[in-house]
Amino acid sequence: VFYFGGRSLPKKLVFALLLGLDMLMFATILVSRTEATVYVLDVGQGDAIYVELPDGQNMLVDSGVRFGRFDAGSRVIVPFLARKGIRSLDYFIITHLHSDHIGGAVSVLRNFRVRNFIYPDQISVSRTWTATLSAAEKLSISCRHARAGTVLHSGPADRVYVLHPNGKYTGRRGVSYKTRFN
Repeated sequence: VFYFGGRSLPKKLVFALLLGLDMLMFATILVSRTEATVYVLDVGQGDAIYVELPDGQNMLVDSGVRFGRFDAGSRVIVPFLARKGIRSLDYFIITHLHSDHIGGAVSVLRNFRVRNFIYPDQISVSRTWTATLSAAEKLSISCRHARAGTVLHSGPADRVYVLHPNGKYTGRRGVSYKTRFN
């Protein structure tokens, strides 16, 4: 018999309570996410890929094109993320500085709290890229370059790291990322 505050509890009741707590802890381990969810958005030419990581963090890779009056950020990405109830992005990654990958970036930066803005160490003087960097600076967003070997995210079930480039990149191809799920 166990005594709590002068009252005795039968051993079976204590055992049942401890077993219940044990089962609850085990159930939370089983329910933990181990899969990512990937959404490839139709932004016309270019790319925009939204990823929900197993630990609940998220990332957006590229932001589509801005051409004439069409801005993939404001017309496709912002409404998509808003419908999902997303208010912030843990990672906003730009693979390379071509307009069909950065065209909607300013709209994304202005509409969501971006914790990490990651892009290649490339040189571009395009108006689109200049406007993107200016928006990130005005919003005091943490910016950094991507290089091979850089681990962008490491969770209990996954790791996202950069495969390419190895340094300052002047080529025509973009940055390569790899996601590894354990």
